[in-house]
Amino acid sequence: MSTMITGGTGTQNVLQALRVIDMADKIYLLQPEAAPLYTLVSRLNKKVAINTTIEWPESDLNPSWSALAASATSAATSLTVTTGEGVFFNRNDLVKIPATGEVMLVTHTAANAITAIRGYGSTAASAAVGSNMVILGPAFEEGSTSTSLITKSRRAVRVFNFLQLFRKSVEVTNSMANVELYGGDIRAYERKVKGIELMRDLERVFLFGERFEDTAAGLDPSLAHARRTTGGADFFISTNTTAVGGILTESDFEAFLRTVTRFGGDEVYLFASPLIISVISQWAQGKLNMYPKDKTYGIAISQYLSPLIRCLGRLKQHYMLEHPERHKTHGGNILCIGQSARKSIKKQLLGWLEFGMEKVVCGLALVRAALT
Repeated sequence: MSTMITGGTGTQNVLQALRVIDMADKIYLLQPEAAPLYTLVSRLNKKVAINTTIEWPESDLNPSWSALAASATSAATSLTVTTGEGVFFNRNDLVKIPATGEVMLVTHTAANAITAIRGYGSTAASAAVGSNMVILGPAFEEGSTSTSLITKSRRAVRVFNFLQLFRKSVEVTNSMANVELYGGDIRAYERKVKGIELMRDLERVFLFGERFEDTAAGLDPSLAHARRTTGGADFFISTNTTAVGGILTESDFEAFLRTVTRFGGDEVYLFASPLIISVISQWAQGKLNMYPKDKTYGIAISQYLSPLIRCLGRLKQHYMLEHPERHKTHGGNILCIGQSARKSIKKQLLGWLEFGMEKVVCGLALVRAALT
């Protein structure tokens, strides 16, 4: 029997099942832009992998800097350099010690030492241990032959990564598929969500993955075939660190840019934690501009203006680079990708900055350089 109503019918005494729900026509995701790095690299040049191991050779120009491993008087002709760096020098090289202004001419080299004519066009001076030495270049006598030069070059090294397999599944019963829902087709929505989750998983591996191959006789005894994991930025970055301290300043940030642009060119993308974005915005007034999405591979970014990066330091907030429960002591990270990565199937991770009270690490993933 229906219920009697005395007085006017209102929203509380009407049959609630009769009320039409004012529901949006789609389901809103809380993290729609969960993988900005993946979004960027997925739109670069790429090709299908033909092996489970991806390899590339790397090399560098011959070094130009070394240092004295022992002090040298102004009269000394044999100078000890950093262990193993005697090979950096060549006969007839002009070498300068910036601290004293002296230039010398190299006449002989050994593994850990050089022999030189001191004060070559300058005044010979005593130099302390640790004094930097820069190779200016060779100076040959008139009429010299090829035998006056010993050819030295750097051999390329093999760098590699493993191909990791990612999977996500969607299950919807036939009954559920035929139920009319707010938000549209449930299967299409679930596929969309799993696609974003998959991009987020790829993003985490790009950032924090460890390169590893587990075979059937390896750590997991249940394996019938090999399992491989991909190394990310954190895996490749290991050397060339510089202490920053507890507060990130503009001078620290500019020093970091000098490091990464040395190898990555003058156009870089920077992905930073929200806390670091906040810190940068405090002292970067007038240096941050918004950049159109259609010119940045579909991700909204700010542009950091610096003469070091030709006004193209594109700065993007990235929540994965900041731990939400440790932000008071672990301020986050900055990841830099050089311009060359946009033209290569290799994602060249050029800079990594982990900023906070505990430790700060940044550097090059393929060619290494860093801030701590």
